[in-house]
Amino acid sequence: MNDTEVRERLAELGVVETEAEDEVLLVQDFADGRYAVITDSEGRAPETFAEELYWTLYADDGEFLWTVTIQNGAALADLLAAGAGDEDLITRMSDLRAKNTEAFLNRQ
Repeated sequence: MNDTEVRERLAELGVVETEAEDEVLLVQDFADGRYAVITDSEGRAPETFAEELYWTLYADDGEFLWTVTIQNGAALADLLAAGAGDEDLITRMSDLRAKNTEAFLNRQ
């Protein structure tokens, strides 16, 4: 998928572009008030989806909860599309985070 296709696919899956403090963010809202922000390695909205992305979960009051690294935009779209609701998606992201952590620790 090219960047435009990934951006369109993410929009179909509920990821919206929103402006905050003079920048555009990619945000995914959940029914319970939590939300995820999708960024690049610089903490900004991705300009390309070929690089690693960061899916960061926040509480409804804006408190940082945790973040997970995702291989690229196509992988993110696949993760979002496979969901059976908010909790399922958050669980899958948490499982990926645990897998990434284990792989990192095994490299040490």
